[in-house]
Amino acid sequence: MTGHVSAVGGSAKNWDTVKPIAKYFARPHRVVLFDDDAHKAAPGEESNLVRVPVWDDHDDTCDVLPALVDAVLQVLGPLGKDDDVREHTATIAQLLAKHQHAGGAAERAMIEEEEAEERQEERQEQQQEQQQTFPQKQSAQPLAPELRQPVGVGAEAGTV
Repeated sequence: MTGHVSAVGGSAKNWDTVKPIAKYFARPHRVVLFDDDAHKAAPGEESNLVRVPVWDDHDDTCDVLPALVDAVLQVLGPLGKDDDVREHTATIAQLLAKHQHAGGAAERAMIEEEEAEERQEERQEQQQEQQQTFPQKQSAQPLAPELRQPVGVGAEAGTV
């Protein structure tokens, strides 16, 4: 089982939401948001985010979660109670970068491919809806040659 899922673009899902910090915390400079997608940070709160690699909690060789705990303790542990944690989120992210689970990249690629297919299906559905709502005008059929000649023109002027 995967620790969390990447959701980029596409339709909104429970895990595919922006997580505003200042709205819910009185001291946002003391809050770190851990997620695998950068778009989860609210505008202006990107420095609160630490992007976490995907981990597999059923794989004993996956060291992402222990590395996350170690990095947080190493970097944030020595800070004082009023220190700004946002100044240290990049350091935590750098420590985690080398611990990408071997299957995580393949899993992320598979998830992103599935999401791309979902977006393509949604676009096709939207196009079909637009075509049903605004059907294209059918082009007029060309006139038969005998109907193309203007009235009153020909061998017998004045006849139709």
